[in-house]
Amino acid sequence: MVALVVLAFCTLVSSFKLQVKTNVHATPTLQPEKGDKIPADAKTYPGCGCTWSTLRNQWACEGTIAYPEEVQGLKCGCCGLNCQKSNRKSDEECLVGGFDQKSEMEAERKRIAELLKGADLLIGDDLPGFIVTVPDKGECTNNLLAKACKLGNGKEKDLTPLCDHTSYASTGRCYTPGYHPSNIKTKKFWHKHFSHWTSHRAVMGLKEVDDEIFYGMCFFTNNGQHTLIPDANSHIWSNNINTNVDPKPGLSKPAKPVPVRQMNDGTGELGSWRTICVKDAPNKAQVHR
Repeated sequence: MVALVVLAFCTLVSSFKLQVKTNVHATPTLQPEKGDKIPADAKTYPGCGCTWSTLRNQWACEGTIAYPEEVQGLKCGCCGLNCQKSNRKSDEECLVGGFDQKSEMEAERKRIAELLKGADLLIGDDLPGFIVTVPDKGECTNNLLAKACKLGNGKEKDLTPLCDHTSYASTGRCYTPGYHPSNIKTKKFWHKHFSHWTSHRAVMGLKEVDDEIFYGMCFFTNNGQHTLIPDANSHIWSNNINTNVDPKPGLSKPAKPVPVRQMNDGTGELGSWRTICVKDAPNKAQVHR
């Protein structure tokens, strides 16, 4: 899937208010003629160039801030909910540029807290996910994932393993958020692997999730008892005991490759195997192929 790229050119107006003029390059993922909405201007600073991702529905800005003086020379970023979290400037820095994001961000924090209610992350906009540790040593198997989700994390129990891929819902033992390609909330998960970064997890729009959490996890499949494991930008099968869980470029954890054997006995940097569970029941009947 191709992300929409929008180049943002910033000009200073009165009271440090910034006006962004956009030059939109149409891509297959944005079709204004069919009703797709053009994103609101990036709330950023002079000197910054911004890119809009149709996958995350957020801006990210690059370069060095040219003005105002209080933030001059700092790395570019943007403000507000339509700015990618990792690129978002602080409330104080945004105020210097004329953007008051505090109330907007506080409302969003309350919304997410209400949705999470003890969960560890949001999958998409409204599916709480619970990170659980696999209770037994050895290969991370589908049966162990089902057991782990049944036992829960001390806050919730009787949960369902997250399917690594849409098609694995065919087992009737896991839940997939990608159950229909025509639903705007689920199509970004349609036929995508949670265990695989490139062209899969990278395009799921997991806005507030640190991707480091996926290393040391294993996910439910339909390949006998074997599960899939995130490995660098790709994935590996859990029965490949002579290989490693490799770090992904740009992340700090794991600091070095962790042998699958160490994951199996819990002695490595990442500890024991973990997975993500949800409250929803297995949804085999919902999945449309």
